[in-house]
Amino acid sequence: GAELSLSMQPQTLQLLRFEGANDTPASSTAYALTVRDAVDVRLQKLQLNPGHGGNGLAGISGSQGANGNYGNHGGHGVENDGGICDSGSAPSRGSGGTSSCDRAGGRGGSAGLGNVGGYTGNSAENLGGAGGSGGVGNGNTTNRHGGDGSDGSDGSNGVSGINGTNLIEFTAFEYMISSGTDGTDGTSGRGGGGGGGGGGGAFACDSYGGAGGGGGSGGCAGTGGTGGTGGGASIALRLINATVTLEQSLLRVTSAGDGGQGGGRGFGGDGRPGGSGGAEEDDSGRGGDGGRGGDGGDGGRGGGGAGGAVIGIFCLDTATYSVDPQTVFNISGAGSGGNPGGQNGQTLNDFGCD
Repeated sequence: GAELSLSMQPQTLQLLRFEGANDTPASSTAYALTVRDAVDVRLQKLQLNPGHGGNGLAGISGSQGANGNYGNHGGHGVENDGGICDSGSAPSRGSGGTSSCDRAGGRGGSAGLGNVGGYTGNSAENLGGAGGSGGVGNGNTTNRHGGDGSDGSDGSNGVSGINGTNLIEFTAFEYMISSGTDGTDGTSGRGGGGGGGGGGGAFACDSYGGAGGGGGSGGCAGTGGTGGTGGGASIALRLINATVTLEQSLLRVTSAGDGGQGGGRGFGGDGRPGGSGGAEEDDSGRGGDGGRGGDGGDGGRGGGGAGGAVIGIFCLDTATYSVDPQTVFNISGAGSGGNPGGQNGQTLNDFGCD
């Protein structure tokens, strides 16, 4: 808009029309006329139309977290003895599912041989699920089997951003938009613990139990969405250290900028199941299954930007004004707040002019 920096002597402006632009940049405020550093200014038969305040920009949606990976299966039990018995090798432990966010599953426990018990599975990294216990060597039908690994816990969801408010503020004589804040990131799910190894068998032929299955890894966290920016205001007359009288004038304000919507939440990745424990051989114990990885938490949604205000006259730096009965304030079209909850802009004939 136009700006008049007048002297500190009485002056009169007549029969003028000030039109602001309707292609205002995003989140910028439209002014029709600014009067600065002037006293006893008479504005007679003026038309002031500031144009359209700039719409706010939408926030950017958060990124989806990576899914976890499956735990691997434990190897099956085999005989390992002389004579007529087979001489198989120790079964392989199931490895835990890998993770791109430090939430890998635990590795399965080693199997026992003969009278030797199976070994406890590894816990998942970063305080994930505990490993299952190993089975008893040459045990009974109840205690010779390896225990299952514990499931990892789900991650927590992030906190949504704060929506913009329609509180009116100026800084350095410029209208301040009110934008939404960013949502916070979620947290990643924990990995599942490795299954315990089965106890060895010692009846007739010594045998290995089944090895424990690896735990599944946790899903990675989704990131938060960014906040939408606030809409710009539309202001007919801005007074800065000025004293003004309006006579038979029209202040027509029709359209402030809408607030931008907040960015959507990034969804957390899915946790994955653990691998199965290996089967028993003869009278050995089977391996425990790996625990499931927890799901990643969703990021918080970004807050919506507030809509811009529509204001007839804004007074700054001790400015004042007066009007005659023939001066008309036609003030409408405050900006709408952006989803999910930005406030709508205010509609005011004047502000700060007490």
